Amino acid sequence: MTEREPAQRQLGEPDARVVGPAQPSGDGGPGRKAELGIALVPVILSIGTILVLLDPDIGAATLNAPLSVAINTVAALVATAVAALGWVHFREGRDAEALLRASAFLTVAAVNTLHVAVLISGTGSAFGLELSNPGQLPVLATVLYRGVSAALLLLAGFAGWRRWSADRWPALLALYGPALGVVGLIVVRGSSRPYPGSWARQSSQPSRPIRRRRWSSLGRGRWWRSRC
Repeated sequence: MTEREPAQRQLGEPDARVVGPAQPSGDGGPGRKAELGIALVPVILSIGTILVLLDPDIGAATLNAPLSVAINTVAALVATAVAALGWVHFREGRDAEALLRASAFLTVAAVNTLHVAVLISGTGSAFGLELSNPGQLPVLATVLYRGVSAALLLLAGFAGWRRWSADRWPALLALYGPALGVVGLIVVRGSSRPYPGSWARQSSQPSRPIRRRRWSSLGRGRWWRSRC
């Protein structure tokens, strides 16, 4: 290296050894592959739905209690971890978006934990989870907790857009309130549902037939002519 080269660099002359900007590869890199995978998800789900509707031999659901417990346990753990991260983020900056997001995932974690507890304890009949005594409570519970969590996530996005601050918010109430409310409604509805034994006792009682005397217009006409 000569003595002139440092002087040229100080004067701002370009260095020929500087590598130019990297050209994008032909396949688009990992980002392009991720976008392609996300775009294929609705297509695959649509094809699967059409096959289930057209072919009666394809089972739309699989009944497997241990698998259900495992899936709900993993979902509860993941949702709890995301809620904990949101709470830590809120404690650092008092951000309303992080608090609402943590509340949404905590609601999902609470309902999944309740589902696992019901399946393990064997009280699924009270919540309509038994095939011998099915009910609509699982459907209502799913719609309820997913609707609440979706509303909280939408509100979190709006809070991030508007730059809301949660300095004066009751943080613990905002975090635990939706989860406790949803779980409480599900438990109250499940405890008020009668058990199959009570239905069996009610059905075993003989019912007395109610006899009602009905006269048609034709019968009244015949009776009137016979009297005349």
